[in-house]
Amino acid sequence: METPLKRIRIKRELSIYEVADGVKCSASTVSRVERGDQGVSPDMAARISKFFGEGITEQEILYPERYVDQQAA
Repeated sequence: METPLKRIRIKRELSIYEVADGVKCSASTVSRVERGDQGVSPDMAARISKFFGEGITEQEILYPERYVDQQAA
């Protein structure tokens, strides 16, 4: 399963640590969110979306199961 967050992070060639630093959270949190093991608050979704600018919406972060690339799984 590849979530929208993981897709955009890889596409932009960013590490989990760079994203975590940019959105002011731990790398382990980003990793869990990326895997779909942990949900995020609306505030965190907004911070992640803002960090990436265009390319990922708050909806994709809040509800990754709706946007999962099943072919990449």
